Amino acid sequence: MLFRSSLDFGPVVVNAAGQLSLTVTNLGGTAVSNGTAVVGGPPFSIFSGATFSLPGFGKTNVAVRFQPTSVGSFTTTVVIASANGGTLSNQAVGVGAIAPNAQFTATNTNGPVPLVATFTDTSTGTITNRFWNFGDGTTFATNATVVSHTYPVGSSYNVSLTVSGPLGSNTRTQTNLIRALALPLQIITPSSLSFGSVVVGQTNSLDFSVVNNGDLDLTGTATTAGPYQIATPNPYIVPGHSTGTVSVSLIPIAPGTFNNNVAFNSNGGDSTNAVTGVGLAAGQLGVTPGLLNFGVVATGANSQMVFTVTNSGGSSVTNCNASATGGPFTIISPATFNLLAGASTNVSVRFAPVAPGDFTSAVVIASVNGGTTSNTVIGV
Repeated sequence: MLFRSSLDFGPVVVNAAGQLSLTVTNLGGTAVSNGTAVVGGPPFSIFSGATFSLPGFGKTNVAVRFQPTSVGSFTTTVVIASANGGTLSNQAVGVGAIAPNAQFTATNTNGPVPLVATFTDTSTGTITNRFWNFGDGTTFATNATVVSHTYPVGSSYNVSLTVSGPLGSNTRTQTNLIRALALPLQIITPSSLSFGSVVVGQTNSLDFSVVNNGDLDLTGTATTAGPYQIATPNPYIVPGHSTGTVSVSLIPIAPGTFNNNVAFNSNGGDSTNAVTGVGLAAGQLGVTPGLLNFGVVATGANSQMVFTVTNSGGSSVTNCNASATGGPFTIISPATFNLLAGASTNVSVRFAPVAPGDFTSAVVIASVNGGTTSNTVIGV
């Protein structure tokens, strides 16, 4: 009697069944009677051909079923016996398995870099290998069910797990599972500010832009020295991927050129940016001579003299107005004018008496921002 030397069912899904056959052959010329086929027990069983008889040189099939009810590897012996043809036995093997279904959980998935996330495999089924793709170009094959991975660069990452077993593989991907937050990154623009000329006692304010290219809030302080001042709240706070402003004012208290720096110190880096400006003395009117004496002028005639008006300040004097306060005195020209820094002009005054007498008056020169003067004029 001859039959297949062994049966290997390979992996079979738990509670399903696999079936293989042994071919039993009578090699002799006389009949073999009372043949039986038995196995050692579950999860193996004889499906058909448990009893048989064979004529000379005849053959038959014995079907063996493997039906695992649990996960594991199983071995048994198939025994073929007969009344007059001898007894033979050999091995049958099989594996009970469950198809893998990938699942996993993660902790510490959101935070500043370097972010260390921990992943736990919660997959089901018969699994012999796990393959992780952490989404940042790093992969890892392991049999461990708990792994950790460090994300050094701020970004969002997809994470996937592929589990494999005797019944195939399965992949689970969780999109944007990891949110590694980039640290604040400070950029200050422009590199310098020029305030130009500012009149003493006045204020000019300009802004630096504070750019935060990180994910977390940027917190910093700005400091400088007089006559510059930080005109916005300190410390400043700029949310991630946003732009804020730090306003700086130049308030000169004396004429001069002022070159200074603004120091920005933050959790996203430091920067030193230059500030330049000039303080100008305020415009100031001065008039010479202090008095105009027209002397004696015949009634019905007239005489003209001039006051010289000078701006002794470093900035323009605007909206100047010249007027005589009374008597036979009048302003010929100019009655209104502006004076640049250091500039002068002449104001002509006429004395035209219409009756005998001694006359005294004043010429008042007023301005918006250069003061007011009053100068005496007399004539007979």
